[in-house]
Amino acid sequence: MFVTEQLRCLKDPKGPLFPKAYHILENVATIKSYNICIDLEDTEAASEVFCNLFKTLFSTVKYV
Repeated sequence: MFVTEQLRCLKDPKGPLFPKAYHILENVATIKSYNICIDLEDTEAASEVFCNLFKTLFSTVKYV
């Protein structure tokens, strides 16, 4: 959830935290960090993580 929250900084490309958020996004894509959520026994928690991730990404994409 912490990583997802950091991705919200992608909304402002001129903001001071944008480069760090972009770096996090690159790492998440390269390392496939969220794949570990698929293996969670608690499917409700995994669903919450993925829903939060997609809500964050879709709300960010509409600003770009």
